[in-house]
Amino acid sequence: MSKNEQQQPEPKTPDEVKADFLAKGLTISGWARSRGYKPREVSLVLNGQVKGRYGKGHEIAIALGLKPSVDASHDRRGESTDRRVA
Repeated sequence: MSKNEQQQPEPKTPDEVKADFLAKGLTISGWARSRGYKPREVSLVLNGQVKGRYGKGHEIAIALGLKPSVDASHDRRGESTDRRVA
């Protein structure tokens, strides 16, 4: 498996994230504050009121594991950002 084909973990559902928090004894507020997010913003993402398509909501969704992280070596279209000429 090449470097670009590394598998990322399956995204979690909001209910799975909430269950993980419960199992670990974490609160949404505590998790949010420890990562520099406002608890309300995290709650809105977990409850589906913010879809997490872009901006802070997207960042929170990735941190929660609701979305796969974006590989920094690729742009939004999935193309390599390596511009070296062969």
